[in-house]
Amino acid sequence: MRLRTVLASLAAVVMGGALLAPPAASAAATTATIEDSAQGTGVGQVEFSSGWSKCTTNCGLASDNSFRWTSTAGSKLTIRYTGQQITLYGVKEPWATIATAQIDGNAATDVDFYAATSSDETVEVFRSATLPQGTHTLVLTMTDRRNPASAGGSSITFDSAVVTGDDTPVVPAETVVEDTATGTTDGKAEFSSGWSKCTTNCALASDNSFRWTSTAGASVKVRFTGTQITVFGLKEPWSNIATAKIDSNAATDVDYYAATATTETVDVYTSPVLTQGSHTLTLTMTDRRNPASGGGSSITFDSALVVGNGGATEPPAGRDHRSGLPWSDGGWFSHNGSQAKAFGDWRGAPVDNIEAFTDRANWDKQLNSWWGDLSLTGSGFQKATDDFILAVPLWTDDGDEGTDDQWTTLARKIASFDPDGYVRLGWEMNCCFSYARDRDEWRRQYSRAVDLIRAAAPGLKIVFNPNEGVSNNDTIADPRTLFVDGKADVIAIDAYDWWEPYTSDYNVRGVDGDGDGVGHFNKAYGWDFWYDFAQSKGLPFALAEYGVISANVASNHSGADNPTYLTYVYNWLSAKNTAKPGSIEFVSYFNDTDAKGWKSSVYPTTTNPKAAARYKAIITSLKN
Repeated sequence: MRLRTVLASLAAVVMGGALLAPPAASAAATTATIEDSAQGTGVGQVEFSSGWSKCTTNCGLASDNSFRWTSTAGSKLTIRYTGQQITLYGVKEPWATIATAQIDGNAATDVDFYAATSSDETVEVFRSATLPQGTHTLVLTMTDRRNPASAGGSSITFDSAVVTGDDTPVVPAETVVEDTATGTTDGKAEFSSGWSKCTTNCALASDNSFRWTSTAGASVKVRFTGTQITVFGLKEPWSNIATAKIDSNAATDVDYYAATATTETVDVYTSPVLTQGSHTLTLTMTDRRNPASGGGSSITFDSALVVGNGGATEPPAGRDHRSGLPWSDGGWFSHNGSQAKAFGDWRGAPVDNIEAFTDRANWDKQLNSWWGDLSLTGSGFQKATDDFILAVPLWTDDGDEGTDDQWTTLARKIASFDPDGYVRLGWEMNCCFSYARDRDEWRRQYSRAVDLIRAAAPGLKIVFNPNEGVSNNDTIADPRTLFVDGKADVIAIDAYDWWEPYTSDYNVRGVDGDGDGVGHFNKAYGWDFWYDFAQSKGLPFALAEYGVISANVASNHSGADNPTYLTYVYNWLSAKNTAKPGSIEFVSYFNDTDAKGWKSSVYPTTTNPKAAARYKAIITSLKN
């Protein structure tokens, strides 16, 4: 059942009126790297024109052993990115040429790739100005010009780009600037002389107030932060033409004439869509008029509606979760529905989701639907509100990719338990048991499985679900290249309290001597990376598996019974969801009660009593 809900703001996780251990990290700039190998036309990718070649003998100059070069004047590369600033890295050489860098069609800047001695690694060659947070496009073009000292050849190079931006995602929102909100700051209207307040007809405005002027040259300025502005006023038989000007751009005529006066204030002008940021609208009355206008002179200003990151708005449609939390919150309960019910009773909030895993030994076992029967029976699971989440491999352990009929049957069986459930397809593809060792083959099989699942059970949602951190076990080095546009509904990660444990701010959001993030949240392929990746794809984020780990503490570098881990986790989730309500899709605790397993359970409370107490307190504090 889809319901409209207003999600409560969650500024911090509270226990007994005090913050739970370390406070959430303050907002900081996010950093994302775009490698030359990330090719495409989407956000966070590089589009090369003809004329570019991959490095050969000197690839070791780049940290990832890959960069591109061209000796063809006019060769271009285009990078679409979301952030505030972009820095390009390449090789500087004695024979290099000058390029130009242009952002969003603005004036181009020369980039000189010359150096008297070739750099022994890729270095910074260009850094943009700081721009408004938003999506931008950079075009780098090789010219036939060169530094006077350059000789012996022609080339420019591209290794990577580093994008920095605001940690808070841009949240589409609406805010109203009324004529009564006067001033010279953001969200205010600044009136010149010549304007008067309405008198007898004030009720035509919803707030019983608007301004009017009959003085040619009278103006009003509205400073706003957003992507678009709409002005509301009265249209009348005697009105004049005004001009609307955004920033220093050309003015546009705004005709206030109507054969019959409007009975309320109406839309008189809407700007084009702008780059997210600070802008100024100037509305000025002229002495010109529509040929049909007569009997007087006037224009009016009632209010302006700003769209963008300029104010609060009601969050998008979502669901009411039985837990009372702002996202679907549940977990894995050893394929035992009764345990899921007991877990919800203990924490004082029903579980919203129950995770399960197929038997991945072979397709005959995978199609045995015990994974749904055992996981849901006795749990109190409700199809209308709760989520069944099933992890499904792309290949079974015997290397079988499955027939079309087998995938169709599997999809229908999942839907029989929950028609709008989630499928973690090929989960943890950058780790462990994954077959993700050939990018093209993995993407082919992933796309095939998605298409078959969606055809058989259109309501099921596909989860793209890597592990937190860099790839291992010889899997694809850059797991984001496994993502296929249009073939996922959620992006999730699995992230446990290990390597290194969440016991210090450094382990969580530390920075090394080179300024690179090394903590769980800010490192390469960490929490921030995947959340931002999801945002760039217009998808919600989920925490598909997480938990403390008390097994093999020394070898796992885990935190054992570590309540601080849970504080960091929920502070991060709450901060993201507060910044953009609805951006967290689901959260699933891995409540492993097997004595030979991970020992991650918080219920029963005997294995990790400190973590259990912290977890229960957090859930209690987050409930609506």
